[in-house]
Amino acid sequence: MSAEFWRAIERDFNEGRYQRVLDGLRPLITHPQPGLQAFKVFGAAAIALGDYPSLGWALGERSRLAPDDARLVVEVWALEAARREQMELAARLMQQLYDQGLRTPGAISRLIRWSIASSNVAGLKRVAEAALGDHPGQLDLMEAVAQLHLVHGEKQQAACLAHAILALSAGHVLAFDILAEAEPDLVPAERIAQFEALEPGLATRSDPAAATLGFALGRVHEAQGRLAQAWAAYERANHTQRRTLARAGAPVSLSHVLMAWERARALQETSVNLPRSVRSDGPRPIFIIGAPRSGTTLLERILRGHSAITGYGERQYMASAFDQFCALDPASRDTVWPDLRDRWRSAYLERGAAQTPFILDKLPSNLERVAFIRALFPDAVFLHCSRSVEDTAASLFTNDFGFRHGYSTRWADALGFVRHASAVAAYWRAAGYELIDVSYEALVADPEGVLKPVLDRLGLGFEPGCLSEPDPNEPVFTLSRSKVRNAIEARAIGRYARFVEAGAKPGAEAPGLQGEGL
Repeated sequence: MSAEFWRAIERDFNEGRYQRVLDGLRPLITHPQPGLQAFKVFGAAAIALGDYPSLGWALGERSRLAPDDARLVVEVWALEAARREQMELAARLMQQLYDQGLRTPGAISRLIRWSIASSNVAGLKRVAEAALGDHPGQLDLMEAVAQLHLVHGEKQQAACLAHAILALSAGHVLAFDILAEAEPDLVPAERIAQFEALEPGLATRSDPAAATLGFALGRVHEAQGRLAQAWAAYERANHTQRRTLARAGAPVSLSHVLMAWERARALQETSVNLPRSVRSDGPRPIFIIGAPRSGTTLLERILRGHSAITGYGERQYMASAFDQFCALDPASRDTVWPDLRDRWRSAYLERGAAQTPFILDKLPSNLERVAFIRALFPDAVFLHCSRSVEDTAASLFTNDFGFRHGYSTRWADALGFVRHASAVAAYWRAAGYELIDVSYEALVADPEGVLKPVLDRLGLGFEPGCLSEPDPNEPVFTLSRSKVRNAIEARAIGRYARFVEAGAKPGAEAPGLQGEGL
């Protein structure tokens, strides 16, 4: 093909006209001598568009490439899927490569990380054990396997790997971060001092590891009772994180969240008038929504203990479908809606193939997609979690969310976000949508008393299994993974007040952390 053809393809791709890219490249894929570049770009466009049938077709056609090129194509597609945060697809593509013999330390590390990110680590323990034996001393692989242990609640194994990494690389920040999660109360003073000495240099170089280290130091100090020092470490971590995100062009303020909500709200004012699905086949979905860190993981853990409910964890499917809905041409939205609605609904229900009457989807941000979800699932149940505004904000501020929640890097915005989440819930109720409130504090104080009315609304009876001790090795993928396996406890209630009592001053940055202009 001519240079002009490829310039047009590049222009269409960069401007988001992915369907035109697919249509333009499809003949090249079926050409007797298909080109490697055509496969790469075709798959990237299919991933961007969410057109998985086209991607599956290209996967089948790639067998006509040379073996090395066929493998390279899938690696490129996996990286593209991960870049677009389609982690389930990225992990599935890496699993396919692993099954076909690609077992380098880097490939296995990506498989483990992306599988964790997609909340599906079935069978990976065996893969991890074999990889450590085949590739001893590979730090990135060891760190990925340690993270897999943490997902399974195997803190001792994770800590052992972290110590092994530190023996090979004394200043390995991610290894210290693993220790800070696995056994924060056991980290010795000399190790803490070592990494505190490293922190200023990392921050001066704008190394993203400085934020990771700051959050880890905060966890260690908090676990060992030094709350004022812990809050100071969290402040430094958020300061560094905010600066790093801003330089990368990522949003770091609450205003971005508010504008995104206004766009989503305005679009759903149209979508609620679109014909809803009337099909009742398949299990009934329950969506746990609310501000992050408001008790959503605890509620999910309790409900998935019921024999009639299958837990799916944090599924990104509704977020992805809504993004595709937002990208539709307004002029054709009404026309294509019935087909898309049924396709999204069927794909969602088929993904887990649950055999129970109910499925449980815990993605807090679905709070902003209630009308869209209800249009797909008229029988959906929404459980809205709420918690003390200050405690929720403190949990946001003291956790490392990376690029996902830039607003949480400033205390005032973290508080504002929690209040915004309450306002969004109030908006849906005023619009006639039923949200069943579940208070975190009430759930901790009287789990059975809170749970019974919720189950009554679902037509289910209470089962003791809901409150039984969780399986310590059951995978947990959220930031609550180190605490949710514990018996239900009240230690997180009043956390903000304890910081203040210890001398922390939320909202008043420490000297030397001001003037970044963000």
